[in-house]
Amino acid sequence: MRYHNLPIEVRRWDTSSYNDDAQGVPRFLADRYLEVSEDGVANLREAVETVSRDDSAPVVVHCAAGKDRTGLLIAIILALLGVAEDDIVADYALTGLATERFIADWQARHPGSPMWPGFGQAPAEAMRLFLADLVARHGSVARYCAEVLRVGSGVVDELRRALLTEAASAG
Repeated sequence: MRYHNLPIEVRRWDTSSYNDDAQGVPRFLADRYLEVSEDGVANLREAVETVSRDDSAPVVVHCAAGKDRTGLLIAIILALLGVAEDDIVADYALTGLATERFIADWQARHPGSPMWPGFGQAPAEAMRLFLADLVARHGSVARYCAEVLRVGSGVVDELRRALLTEAASAG
């Protein structure tokens, strides 16, 4: 068993800049994810490469809440595998099923501490906005990975071999 600590978040999230306008939490999260995709390039690349290695399986990817940094990395990997955007967004949004418990646990550890309105949330629209922003900037998630992360086609092939079954590869 190996442990890799690959922090991809460089800037602290300034929740005081949160604007509860029409897009609210989804827009705020998408903007933070885009920042992470720009700031955490070296460790994002290393994480993708690590997941792609045959000797890495099984792999557990996690962060404090299991939705932001983890969600961003897994969304990138799923996109590289050719998973449809709607499925990536739905996968990310599943984390929202744990929001209530996550918030309760946090409040038990930090009684009386203030919490910004989007704490613990994983709205589908946040991932949809992030992916759209990434594509608008780079043309596609694959192009972002190739040109910014410098993830080569060999790594993508290794991801496919490591993570897809024959049925998934054929379809």
